[in-house]
Amino acid sequence: MPRPRLYGRHRSVKSCRGRYETRVSGAAPPPPGAGPAAGTIAARRDRGRHARRRLRRLRDADLVVVSFRKSGRTWLRAMLSHLCHRRYGVPEGELLEFDNLHRLDPRIPRVFFTHDLPWDPWNRWWRRLLRPEPFRGKRVLLLVRDPRDATVSLHFQLAKREPPGQRRRERLPAAGVPPLAEFLLDPRHGQLARCVAFLNRWAARSRKLPGVVLLRYEDLHADAAGGLRRAAGLLGDFAEEEIRAAVAFAAFDSLREKEARGFFRSGRLRPGDPGDPDSFKVRRGRVGGWRDYLTADQAARVDDLVAARLDPALGYGAGRPPAPPPRAGRSPRTG
Repeated sequence: MPRPRLYGRHRSVKSCRGRYETRVSGAAPPPPGAGPAAGTIAARRDRGRHARRRLRRLRDADLVVVSFRKSGRTWLRAMLSHLCHRRYGVPEGELLEFDNLHRLDPRIPRVFFTHDLPWDPWNRWWRRLLRPEPFRGKRVLLLVRDPRDATVSLHFQLAKREPPGQRRRERLPAAGVPPLAEFLLDPRHGQLARCVAFLNRWAARSRKLPGVVLLRYEDLHADAAGGLRRAAGLLGDFAEEEIRAAVAFAAFDSLREKEARGFFRSGRLRPGDPGDPDSFKVRRGRVGGWRDYLTADQAARVDDLVAARLDPALGYGAGRPPAPPPRAGRSPRTG
């Protein structure tokens, strides 16, 4: 049988397959440079590969850093990365991304940063049947922050930096990120209650898992050298000079200036809009700054929710300064 003639420009099998999958699924074709269109076979394969990669990272990590979003993780990551630069000579503009620094020097531990989200692969119900506690046997640094500060900062992150797809995953209204009070307190998609539930779950976990060390953003803010010394102790024995240099390197003004000029190779530290201060990853770095954005009545409702639902062992009671963290290793304030 003679081969059919092809008229016009030749198209690869991969290109034709993607166009066919888009038509079958009814999804709009992706923009140039984007991944596969949602709902296609290629998109499902991509999700499967991503899930397997994250499971391998959790399995192979020497240290797992767990936090709710906007809890100071990037600040801590920058300080730990600079410690590796000082000790092992890796490039100063590289941020820790699991094993990227380990590949440059095998002496550097593999550090897996995660927000332990509901859609993470180890939280799928069938995997929890097989392994109810996926973090058992791992060294875990639990980084926590006052949920009021964390969720107000998350509001700016989603409004100023994140694409619409991420907002859908957060189950926010299709019209966009709602006003701040609604974003925090709405019964359907209020982020404050979700943050409190996350902190309660991990506070309970920290009592059962011997490998969990708790570090609070507020303690890191009050004594950056002491907090970093505690976190860095999970990676190795660093000299006091190295600790001080890492703290100075990632000081707020220094880190914000580095973000503005694109110092780091990673896209994590890039402003959404260089002309909008609220679109920077390094935005304010204040403790208790959430009150600046709410009325007195709204702030009282937020305080009431935290007081009623949050595990008091974390020390974030309504209307009073943070108390020392629960004993999961020694606090930097107590030596």
